[in-house]
Amino acid sequence: MVTQFRLLSFYGLACLLLIVSSGSSYAQISHTGKGYHFRLKARQGETFKYQLATHQEMSNTPSEFGMQETSMSMTIKATCARINGNLLIMKTLDSPYTMNGRTFGKSTTSVMKIKSDGVVVSRGYSGLPNLNLEKLYSYTLQPGKTYNLPVSIRSSSRSSVKVIEHETVKLLGFTHYKGHQSARLQMNFKNTVTIKMKGVNTAVSQASGTETALISVTDGWPEYIKIISSSTSENPALKKSNIHASTMTMVTILERE
Repeated sequence: MVTQFRLLSFYGLACLLLIVSSGSSYAQISHTGKGYHFRLKARQGETFKYQLATHQEMSNTPSEFGMQETSMSMTIKATCARINGNLLIMKTLDSPYTMNGRTFGKSTTSVMKIKSDGVVVSRGYSGLPNLNLEKLYSYTLQPGKTYNLPVSIRSSSRSSVKVIEHETVKLLGFTHYKGHQSARLQMNFKNTVTIKMKGVNTAVSQASGTETALISVTDGWPEYIKIISSSTSENPALKKSNIHASTMTMVTILERE
């Protein structure tokens, strides 16, 4: 499970980091003449829960390798432990994960510090896939207009691994979900992962997909997220084999309770 969710983050599948509050006293999506501005809000001591589920299928993988089709799920609880100005200190508790009907692992905890404008100051590992919220919340969004989120190169010049990622986001409008008013966003993403092997840059993975997100007007945090993605990976060491490349399709859903 840990490997799968690290893979989600590594391949840049854009999924919002879920640390949410409910019952806020004022809206966190404000409107100006230039469009809609997103911010986050939490109250100290609040605890809330999310369900995360993912289903993935692998193709061109020998049956003896197993895992051609996998379904996983887990519960995530988050508590706003402390507020320091616009800085939120959040503690998360990830449940053991269920894979294909069997339960594995044990509960894990992590701490993250995040500002109300989405900037992540520091974070520990959580089962939640990661998106740098500041990339999204730094925009004032006009409905129907597509915005290009920054290209991200997540490696140093000396690293053997390079990730180049590109995302777009569009505010589709507003809707109600489980009685809560939410902004509806559509995101598209593409990325390429290369690894330097013996002085040659070899493309080993490409991924693309779409994400639909419902963001609460009340507190600026997600109500529902669905990601559909496809990635192709190549192993240069097996380039003469008929299994040198594999394709993974994945559907991930995160839902606020």
